[in-house]
Amino acid sequence: MDTAVYLFLASMGYIEGRSAPIVTDGVTDVEAHINPIPAGLVLTGIVVSVSVSALMLSLTIRLYRRYHTLNLDEISAIIKEEEENK
Repeated sequence: MDTAVYLFLASMGYIEGRSAPIVTDGVTDVEAHINPIPAGLVLTGIVVSVSVSALMLSLTIRLYRRYHTLNLDEISAIIKEEEENK
């Protein structure tokens, strides 16, 4: 889903015949450049997506190291057993 949003924003931010908003050759006319905001939003979205994926992966690794399984039913049983033994 997020990939579709990124492609949509990138396509809406591009205007044929305009260049990146980098001032070269003294051209400072706004009409000569594309809007940099959609590109910034796409990059921010990609960074957030990768960060959330990395966080979930690290939590999954910690969960597996502690309980030696990723099955939630087994983890619940282990937790209940640990609480009963306290």
